[in-house]
Amino acid sequence: MLNPRTGITDARRPDIEELGFRTIQSTKDEALAQSICDLHIRSLQTGLEPRALRLEAELEDLTTRGQALCSHHQRAEGRARLLGRDLRRLACAAGLGALATTSACADGAARTVCAAVGACDDEQRTSAVVTVLLDGSLGAPGARETLDTVVTQVLRALVDLPQSRIDVAVLGANVEDTRIAATYVVPMPRKRGGRAASVARARALDGGRAALLNALVETHATSRPSRSPLLEAVGKLALVAPHERRPWTIILVSDLLEMSDLGRWECGELPDTAALRRTLQQRSVLTPGMLSGARVLVAYHDVRPIDGRRCHQGVGRALRVRELWGSVLSAAGAADVRFYSGPAPADAINTDAVEPTVSDRRVQP
Repeated sequence: MLNPRTGITDARRPDIEELGFRTIQSTKDEALAQSICDLHIRSLQTGLEPRALRLEAELEDLTTRGQALCSHHQRAEGRARLLGRDLRRLACAAGLGALATTSACADGAARTVCAAVGACDDEQRTSAVVTVLLDGSLGAPGARETLDTVVTQVLRALVDLPQSRIDVAVLGANVEDTRIAATYVVPMPRKRGGRAASVARARALDGGRAALLNALVETHATSRPSRSPLLEAVGKLALVAPHERRPWTIILVSDLLEMSDLGRWECGELPDTAALRRTLQQRSVLTPGMLSGARVLVAYHDVRPIDGRRCHQGVGRALRVRELWGSVLSAAGAADVRFYSGPAPADAINTDAVEPTVSDRRVQP
């Protein structure tokens, strides 16, 4: 008989069909041929029974071993959880003192010590809110590639802070047209452990990036306003993007050139700082306390050509624009104002760091 595994004839395994054909030819009696073939089949079955029994016993043994291994793993996992709980209690009771509490670990040095002994949980870290205002007006830096980079940087900064919220607003030609076009909330990790945490982190990064960019692609493609009511738009964000007493960061992706009835900063004369603040106060735009405690990061602000090259934008004028914005934002309560010619770095976005106080207000180039 041809062995299908080796491709050669195996004399030890007779061909039942051939045996039956030859038997009925030699006996000329169908009933007798069936009896003879039945005897041959029973003989083969008897020879295979020991092997089948051995394989069945081996399978049962492997199944038992697998169940025992799973049970051992579950017991070890339970002991690890109990050990982690005991470590947290020991750290809090013995002496991390000011560095640890029974309910959560403090920031800074406390978190470092707690993490070293396994006494801090990632879920205990403070979630944050980041609001991105994308200026897609003519000549502004709000290109598709810029948006992709900004979204990726924000996600990297917040992916380890579950329940953090990212809002992306698109600047409209009028303040009422400025709206939040996409929102993403960092999910809570379902599993702990190095490998599981890495997989969950990668999924949160990819899922957040896809969710935000997919929601923004149509809005971004159709929103290229010729006006830029930036001052009022930032004030509106304080109303439509509540941060619920969590650390709040605003990222302005803009050339900062106000083009509205509050000023024509592209080619017109730039206002006096005191006069601008009085005007905003009179019109209830960015009034004191509106941005209380917020961190404001301006990304992609550099010396770039005015749309249509209608006028010249020099370094001195760009620095003067930064000065105006720094003064206005600080007066509205912003605790920290920073300017970047490229994307804002992740460590500046990560509001899980020690929050700056009112005395830390500064404008960084």
